[in-house]
Amino acid sequence: MTLEEAGVKMHVTRERIRQIEAQALKKMRQKASRLEEEALTRQAQYLSNLCPRK
Repeated sequence: MTLEEAGVKMHVTRERIRQIEAQALKKMRQKASRLEEEALTRQAQYLSNLCPRK
C-alpha cells in the first residue's frame, strides 16, 4: 500500500501518513535499542558472575 492509498483510506494526506510512519519507526527503534541494552547488561552480569575478577 502506498502512502497515498493509506491517506485516502484514513482520510488524511500522504504527508500525514509519512509523519505517522516516521514517528512509529522512531519509537520502535528506541524500544529495540533499550531492549538490546538490557540484554547486553544481563549478559555482562552473567559473565561477571561466571568469572569474577580477582
